[in-house]
Amino acid sequence: MNLTPDNSAIEFINRELKLTYDKYYQHIISYLKNNNAFNRNISFPLLLSPFPEYFQSNIKLMIIGKETFSWPASPNLLSLRDGIVNPEIVDLLLRNYAYFELGKGRQSPFWQFCRQLNRKFNKSDKSFIWNNISKVDENKTTPKWDILKNISANNDFPIIIQEIELLKPEIVLFLTGAIPESHLQNIFKGLKMIPLNKDVFRVIHPLLPYCSYKTQHPKSLRIRGTFKQVIDFIATDVKNVMHK
Repeated sequence: MNLTPDNSAIEFINRELKLTYDKYYQHIISYLKNNNAFNRNISFPLLLSPFPEYFQSNIKLMIIGKETFSWPASPNLLSLRDGIVNPEIVDLLLRNYAYFELGKGRQSPFWQFCRQLNRKFNKSDKSFIWNNISKVDENKTTPKWDILKNISANNDFPIIIQEIELLKPEIVLFLTGAIPESHLQNIFKGLKMIPLNKDVFRVIHPLLPYCSYKTQHPKSLRIRGTFKQVIDFIATDVKNVMHK
């Protein structure tokens, strides 16, 4: 297990995240400008703002979903076309992540799954990181391929890899559903997936921790009747690995 970083280390990580996001936001704006894409309904990016409980957790967990269902920066800034010149936009998005409180009070299968898995390792519901494999949505769903590739999997700005390098999760779980494996391969070149059972794959890549997994979206798992079994299976596998 990771040692809990001290306050100066946490401040450094948060500073580095902010600097990374300032550059990333400019990358997004440049791409949209260069490709005449500001007329498309593309959400603001999901930028991570970890709670202190993440750094204090027993086991650091990052759960990566698909995309947001719209993600405004504020009530007056609803999509990227509304906020391109706002110099405070990254700060607004970081505050928005904190305000959302990891889906507090939401009872969708996704958020129930996240909380139940996290509680297998940690006491606080604020102990995990929520991320998305697509950092933006388009019309409240998965973006078209050009946006998916160039904003979330751009080789010049591999934002998800940078987030993982800074936050150092010990478990990464992909709840990415129907997102094509080719998108994962665009982000993690040479990624391999080994089936552990009919619902869970181990995801292997040098930039990911050994305890990295992929499974179906929790809504699908609930329909299949394997929601709880998948949570228990992953928790048991993690504990077996950690105790070796």
